[in-house]
Parts: sequence; structure tokens; C-alpha cells
Amino acid sequence: MLSGIGPKKHLEKLRIESRVDLPGVGQNYQDHLYVRGISWTIHPNISSSIFERVGTSAILNYFERRSGPLTTAVGICALYQLNVGSPEEPHIPDILITQENGLLGQDYGLPFLSYYKQSIHDYYRPISGRDGFSMSPLLSRPKSVGTVTLMSKNPFDPPVLDHNSLSHPDDVELMVKAAKVSRRLGNAKIFRQALGAEPITKPIPDCAHFAFESDDYWRCFVRGWSRIGMHMCGTCKMAPDSDPMGVVTPRLKVRGVKNLRVIDASIMPSITSGHINAVTFMIGEKGADLIKEDYGKI
Repeated sequence: MLSGIGPKKHLEKLRIESRVDLPGVGQNYQDHLYVRGISWTIHPNISSSIFERVGTSAILNYFERRSGPLTTAVGICALYQLNVGSPEEPHIPDILITQENGLLGQDYGLPFLSYYKQSIHDYYRPISGRDGFSMSPLLSRPKSVGTVTLMSKNPFDPPVLDHNSLSHPDDVELMVKAAKVSRRLGNAKIFRQALGAEPITKPIPDCAHFAFESDDYWRCFVRGWSRIGMHMCGTCKMAPDSDPMGVVTPRLKVRGVKNLRVIDASIMPSITSGHINAVTFMIGEKGADLIKEDYGKI
């Protein structure tokens, strides 16, 4: 947008010369949304601390045998891809629940506390030092869509990100269902027997005026504890010429501009149900193929 490619009205408002009027640039901003804080404590004799299991022996084991705790993402025990609210597409997951060995305020969860206000810090203080696990549901196919715009014409100013999360009521209701499913999963008999798991049933302060774990409580919980998944995409979407909000062609060329392509996650018309990492690799590979087709071997 700083170069003059984007929504004409927005650019002119910032006194940026409009070179190509593409209203879709910066629109269609999508991201997964997840909720933390649905947690259980476990028996004091059982440790969920990743730091207690990762030492020099674990590092050596990984480099020599490619095995051990370092072969997985830190703190993730299991992933559950489920469909809880889309009966018209029963085989496509609409939520992803991550089972994490730890609590907010423990191990790798400590940095995440900085995302939350003081009342949530106070909530975890009584169980400081306890081991446990958490279920964190993620909204796989959000209907809420945001924008990325410019703060000013100064290239050193950060952009303005409006996530617009949970603006669509269907997203809120789906996350309520996801929270309930997460609680049922963590309450499974096997976790009580094997780990001595006990749910943390103290209501969060901002939602204590609702009946604990009622639909209204979960709606409040979801709105207060949701965070973006940092899977940003969609702001230069690929689309046919008939779509006025499209930015790039199927060959990833920017409309109305010669010799300019966008080859990254921003070209995705809609976010994938899973992590966008592999999809972004694929976009890069396909983009490279398209360039070679147009210009020959480089």
C-alpha cells in the first residue's frame, strides 16, 4: 500500500498517491483463534514440566537417534481435530483442540501470561507451582474477517491490524461448544486414573457472575481468554476477475501491475482448517514453478 497499490480512498486519505486501485489489498484478513485456560491439576508426584524432561541426555538422544521429547512441539501432548458445529460438513473439522502438558504460569506457559490482564495473573497465583495439563480449543474455520491498513505514510510506523475476532456470532457459539468438548475430554476417566487429574473449577473473575460453565459463562470466558493463533493470511487473496476484492490472479500476478507477484500466505482466499505452515511452503513452491514457466530456467 505504501507504494500506491491498494484501496484508493484509504491511500488518498493518507496522502499516498494511488497508482493501482485494488480495494482488496489489506481486506479478508483471517486467523485462527484459540482459547487457553481450560485446565486440570495432576498428582503432585507426577510432573508435567517439560524442563524436567529436557536436559543434556534428551538433546543427545535427539541428535543421535531422533527420538525423545524434542521430536515434538514443546508442551503439546495430543491434537484432536473434531467437527462439533457443522453438521452439513461432518467430515471436515471445525475445531482443533491442543492438549498441553502444563498450565498458564508454568514452564512455557509463563510468557503467555503477559498477554493477559492482572486479574488472570491473580487467578493462577493460588496454584502456582502445581503441575497440570490444559485443553486449548482453536477455531479452525472462523467466519469473522478483519483488515490490515496503514497508520500513516511513514514506512516505519506499524500497520493497523483489526483482527475483528468473534465479530460473527457463529464463531462465538462454536467456541462455546469447543470449550464444552474440551472439558469433557479432560474429564475422561483415563486422566483421573493415570494422572489424578482434577479440573480447576474456580470461575475466572470477569465471568464469576454467570453460573459456572453455563453457556453464558463460556461465552464470557471465550471473549476474555481468546487469542489469535498467529496464522495470519488472506489480505491479498487470489480470485477470478469476477471478484472485485481479488488481488492476485491464479498465476499469483498482482492485478493491474506488470512483473509483480505475491507468493505467500496472504494469497489464500480462505484459511485452512489446520496450521497454515505446510500450505505456505506449498504456495512458495508453486510460485517458483510459475516464475520458471514464465521466464524459463533461472
